[in-house]
Amino acid sequence: MPPNETFSVALFHKKYLSKFLQFCSTKFNCAKPAFHKILLFLLRTINPKKQYYEIGEVWWRKKNSGQRVTDNAATIIESPCDFTILKLSNLTIMKDFGQKSWMLPQPVLIIGTYNDDGTPNAMNAAWGGQWDAKEIMISMGAHATTENLARQPEFTVAFATKQTMVAADFVGIVSAKDDPQKMHKTGWAAVRSKHVEAPVFTDFPMTMECRLLRKIDESEEGYYIVAEIVNILVDEQYLDADGKPDVDRMGLITYNPIGHTYNALGPIVGKAFSDGKRLK
Repeated sequence: MPPNETFSVALFHKKYLSKFLQFCSTKFNCAKPAFHKILLFLLRTINPKKQYYEIGEVWWRKKNSGQRVTDNAATIIESPCDFTILKLSNLTIMKDFGQKSWMLPQPVLIIGTYNDDGTPNAMNAAWGGQWDAKEIMISMGAHATTENLARQPEFTVAFATKQTMVAADFVGIVSAKDDPQKMHKTGWAAVRSKHVEAPVFTDFPMTMECRLLRKIDESEEGYYIVAEIVNILVDEQYLDADGKPDVDRMGLITYNPIGHTYNALGPIVGKAFSDGKRLK
């Protein structure tokens, strides 16, 4: 609904108003129900699929009259006109969803380790982020990767892209324990890191080389890891004219936990630590 657009919510003949108000008094347990609660009921009843509007004017008019009168809720409800028309614009209604793992956006991280036979392995993780200036945090389950980390606490973290999306999803749903050809099926090329004992998958534009510092809340289901960023590798074709990583050109993707989809990272919309100064 475009901002400031006025639209009809409900049309009541006056003979139904008293019954409606009596219903609202019972439903909301108050003699004179708050007007926003009545509107909330109306919108959920008339337009159950439309959850979001914006708050604005409320007005009424008499039958067969072009006169429009802006007034308060009491006048609208108690007006003696033949019809009472409720109209509003800019009304925001927020729906409760309870506790969900819906932090947005979520990264698509590819964790690279070596198996006990020296072959590369990779898994997909979304619950991770910056922990400190030179440290990251990742929520790990119980995987072949966690077993690899128990043996060798070093790994790489690559950032998935539109080009690597299918294989990135594949390594998140298939374990090397069940499919020995897992990494071969991805088609990714791997080289040995120069800074940590872990593979670097060269299909990704940017990779962090990391060393595990500590585990948090370790259990049979897994644990959280805090790791040091030892080094960051960026493919030279993704550097800008100043020699810095050009995020726009990488084609990075994010994970949408609500719809279980991968979404492309969008274009630049502003300058951090700068644009906000206009409001000072």
